[in-house]
Amino acid sequence: MTRPLVIAHRRNSRSSWAAASRQGADGVEVDVRRHGRDLVLAHDPILRNARDLVRLEDLYECPGDHSVVYLDFKEDVVECAAERVERLGGLGRSIFFAEARDIVKSLAATKKRFPDLIANVCMRTVAVREIEKWFDGLPEYVQIELWTRPSPCAYLAARTRLAFDAMLTVDRFPALTRLVQTRIGEIVRAAAMVQTDYPERWTVNRYAVTDRSSHTTRRRSTMAAARPIADGRGS
Repeated sequence: MTRPLVIAHRRNSRSSWAAASRQGADGVEVDVRRHGRDLVLAHDPILRNARDLVRLEDLYECPGDHSVVYLDFKEDVVECAAERVERLGGLGRSIFFAEARDIVKSLAATKKRFPDLIANVCMRTVAVREIEKWFDGLPEYVQIELWTRPSPCAYLAARTRLAFDAMLTVDRFPALTRLVQTRIGEIVRAAAMVQTDYPERWTVNRYAVTDRSSHTTRRRSTMAAARPIADGRGS
């Protein structure tokens, strides 16, 4: 078994991108907001006079960088972000994530305009049937939790790829890991992507087997394989 795609959580600064790479992460998660005419990386609301903010475009300034960019939208700027990322040639290495209900709907509408956009949605505020209605099927990824019931997990796994958010459970409460080790093992085997504060835990055999020799190949093939799922061409 090879490990899932590992995304380093909340890397909104340039220095944290390099750190994520050293930890073995396949990509970085950043939080996207609007600030004036710019789209910037910030988890919390931005003060009007804030300085030294990192712009969305800065993530794509290195042409040789193929690491995954995971965009978590804190405001509904999905369409604007898609326009900019497409101009920068970055759609193929980007994953657009939405949790808030209105942003999930916006992501679904934006994907219809940009079919190559790779989407991931959270089920905390929406039901599977709503996701299927808005996306005319399922997006490339759907995020599950430790408490997601087996039946929807099985339904989703048969139709798309599963993503797992480890920050609020496994990362924050290590003791929980021991208590629900069987469940975590099930998720790891099913998940194609994991978002975590500790990438090294997922890349040194703690939770899954890692084939370092095929690290880059696996990352690219996972991203490439994500595109056909929504239209029925993927497994």
